[in-house]
Amino acid sequence: MDPAALAAYGRRIAQLARVVESSLGGLTLTAYRILSLVAEGNERSSQIAGRLALARPTVSNAVDQLVERGYIDRGTSTEDRRAVVLTVTDAGRCALTEADDSVAERLAPIFERLEDPEAAVAHIERVHTAMGELRTDRIKQAVAERAAAGGT
Repeated sequence: MDPAALAAYGRRIAQLARVVESSLGGLTLTAYRILSLVAEGNERSSQIAGRLALARPTVSNAVDQLVERGYIDRGTSTEDRRAVVLTVTDAGRCALTEADDSVAERLAPIFERLEDPEAAVAHIERVHTAMGELRTDRIKQAVAERAAAGGT
């Protein structure tokens, strides 16, 4: 695909992300993404950092803010007491529900203008799947490179 077209597409995605972020109330886009993943059962910051392709300090800072707001609790793992486990609080579930409702409300008029909104959603899902596949491939490559270099 043409690099200029991809760059333009990236700018449009950034504009759409801004629409989403502006509807989140007091949450940042990063905090919303983290809260969503923790609610789905991703319990550790390292898992979340990998899933969101964010640096661990970025995730740690956002988690700290979510803990301060009472949206996430930190605990210890039953399998590994050194590991910190994240769980969503009732207040966090409420904030996530409100944010999700607001996002849906903001996106509805946009998608209603499309000729085939279901097809647009299907395309977005395919892009999301491709991103996940690429992330998995990169992780496998990094592991293989470490193994080839004699690392663990």
